[in-house]
Amino acid sequence: MALTHTKAAKVFWFSGLSGADKTTWAEYLKRYLTAQGLAVCLLDGDMLRQGLNKDLGYSLVDREENIRRACEVAHYLVKQGITVVAAFMTPTQGCRQIIKNTFPSTLLQEIYCQCSINTCEVRDPKGFYQRARLDNLCQVIGWDLPFIVPKNPALVLDTEHHTMTHNQALLRQFITRCYFYDSACESVREVARESTSNCLVRP
Repeated sequence: MALTHTKAAKVFWFSGLSGADKTTWAEYLKRYLTAQGLAVCLLDGDMLRQGLNKDLGYSLVDREENIRRACEVAHYLVKQGITVVAAFMTPTQGCRQIIKNTFPSTLLQEIYCQCSINTCEVRDPKGFYQRARLDNLCQVIGWDLPFIVPKNPALVLDTEHHTMTHNQALLRQFITRCYFYDSACESVREVARESTSNCLVRP
């Protein structure tokens, strides 16, 4: 069954550490929504840093500006009726507040890709953690800069302990509720493994 197009343009914002599979799941969601006949644009942090945001560094101040610019792009797209799937680390409450200030709660859904720093370091798709270890690289989220775990995201995808099949089913269920229930998504919460801290950083 195809998704209804009534008030269809939304923002699905994936957050999480580098190596938590944000882009993997954002790309999956883009393909899924496109197959349902929706106009979808994927915004990825690495993609924007190659162009629009190439003048920014990796300090917390620059990271917030990175998010602010991404929000401006996403806001324009949503106004054109295009659903936005965004994948950015979004490590602080300040970053998340920028997003919440840009979009009403009826449009914005935060999806947190949960994964421990240890597993992310093993995956290390971009080599950030290896360079931080070998070259004393600074300003790496989860290494010398903290990642603050988001409070009450609309959905948690445990990419460390759950299978891809499990998370695919969870995400599809969530999306179905977004489009067939009220204009605001009814949260489908996965009970995440308990963490001893809401701040992820290498000890």
